[in-house]
Amino acid sequence: MHNFFRSLPIIAFGIPPMLFAGGIFGMVQWAGAYAHTFAPGVVLAGMDVAGKDPAKVLWQLREKVDALENKGLTFHYREHTHTFDAVLVGANDRDFAYELFSYDADAAIARAFAYGHTGSRMRQWFELAWGKFLSHEVDVPVTVNTQELHNVLEDALGEYSKSPSPARLAISWRGAEPMVAVDPESAGSVFPYESVVAQVVGDLHKLKTPDVTLTTISLYPTLTASRVEPLVPQAEAMLKRPSVLLALGDKYIAIGSRQIAEWLRVEEIDGEVNLTLDEIAIRKLLMDVFGDAVYPAQDAKFEMNDQGRVVIFQESKQGKSLELTATTRDILAYLATGKTATSTPQGNPAIPVTPRTIEPKAVTADGNDLGIKEIIGIGRSNFAGSPPNRRHNIATGAAALNGLLVKPGEEFSLLAALGDVDGEHGYKEELVIKGNKTIPEFGGGLCQIGTTTFRATLTSGLPITQRRNHSYRVIYYEPAGTDATIYNPWPDYRFMNDTGSYILIRTAIEGDELIFTFWGTKDGRAASQTEPRVYNITAPPPTKYIETLDLAPGTKKCTESAHAGADAEFTYSVAYPDGTEKDTTFTSHYRPWQAVCLVGVEKLSEGDGTATSTETTFN
Repeated sequence: MHNFFRSLPIIAFGIPPMLFAGGIFGMVQWAGAYAHTFAPGVVLAGMDVAGKDPAKVLWQLREKVDALENKGLTFHYREHTHTFDAVLVGANDRDFAYELFSYDADAAIARAFAYGHTGSRMRQWFELAWGKFLSHEVDVPVTVNTQELHNVLEDALGEYSKSPSPARLAISWRGAEPMVAVDPESAGSVFPYESVVAQVVGDLHKLKTPDVTLTTISLYPTLTASRVEPLVPQAEAMLKRPSVLLALGDKYIAIGSRQIAEWLRVEEIDGEVNLTLDEIAIRKLLMDVFGDAVYPAQDAKFEMNDQGRVVIFQESKQGKSLELTATTRDILAYLATGKTATSTPQGNPAIPVTPRTIEPKAVTADGNDLGIKEIIGIGRSNFAGSPPNRRHNIATGAAALNGLLVKPGEEFSLLAALGDVDGEHGYKEELVIKGNKTIPEFGGGLCQIGTTTFRATLTSGLPITQRRNHSYRVIYYEPAGTDATIYNPWPDYRFMNDTGSYILIRTAIEGDELIFTFWGTKDGRAASQTEPRVYNITAPPPTKYIETLDLAPGTKKCTESAHAGADAEFTYSVAYPDGTEKDTTFTSHYRPWQAVCLVGVEKLSEGDGTATSTETTFN
């Protein structure tokens, strides 16, 4: 007994460490049970996923997201219903497609799994324990092209709205005498597009199918007749000024009061109402008269000759534009004061039109000082079966990139490199299905450029900073998972030049094959990629028939065949000279895509004019 009491201090001292060790052991065992599943308390998009396998939840989430995307967006106004697909597709080109909205199920899974699995061990244990008492809500990230959504709504609903009309000057003539009056303002009836778009975004974040009933609101202009009338005497005085000459070099044009009357406008800035001039109309006149003095800057472009040397095939040149704002300001100053800075030898007032120099982005230099010695990567894609406009746009886009230089340390943006995509820059339009209309747009074929750039980047071993796959599988880009879609202003395709040397992009078309070659200087890195794994193949929805007034009644035009949905992934590996390696897994989710057929009718049916068949076949 005496020995027992002598041992009590030792036993008492040893119990707390044993309890602590036991607690730690128990916590480790308990945490281990969630090592490969979601932590307690995790709720993903309204689903309790605690203890569930992320791979299985991803499959369920994608089914839910695909169903939402297949339903699209529906808007009601009185007896009219308009439904827009999540992806707007070309009427003649399966590749010309861009998204109104899209979900990122993979990112949602990653965020949900991070709870209880990242940070310090103590933080992980705390989150695991805390989840037993409070839920951890995780939303599914959704990207909404709000500007394009605004545009399609305006296209569809514009006929049902009327913009407010501000008060404006009404100028007439009694012989050579100007008579200035004021046309009063009128109220408008418009759709609150900003709040409608906000409602759609809110619904999509909740994984709720947007079904919006629209109403118009009355909108009243702030520029009223009572605020414009005090400017009438000033406008009359301006219109009585003698003609003024606009001059550039040896060319000039006389601007008289009737021309000024066409340009004169009233504007409100920061609560102040003033007279101004229509800059768009002034620009048109200046370009008509002095347009031969205006030309764009020309970047230097390079190529490799037969001896393996970099040579210039396009010299850099400065461009010229006209100082439109300065010219408008000088005309207004003359109309207000009757004075100009210069005059003709005959004493007539004159305003010089000032040209502005535009510097090229890439200037001529000795190409062999750029460190460009050899091929570092090649990308290829095939566009067999493309319609004529698509082929034309592919060639135009490839020509825009040919000979471009990417500086060391530069993040290359494909959209920025392509520049404006419009008729002025040589592109052709293709028809895009928006609701029950087919509307011409530019941009068809440029995803071939994006995909080929992506593949050239992969073989070059460069870091890829932005890449998005197409919404559904496109035959031009097989194997699945190796494509990249672009559409201005989003999504873009981007990569970093971390080679320490310039990269020269050379493009070529051989038959139906588009080839991009990246020239630079090899630094010893080695790039490789696994074969894409295609899985989770799902059947497409039934055929959708869309009534349209754009086709003759009774005519059916199927613009898109059905495509099975699938997931694809491959691993991109880069081994660097210092022994480090970097692996990146590119995952792509392709929605199942229904066949879409336009059907010509004399009059649209009540509702959205769409119907879905009960049968579908696919290969």
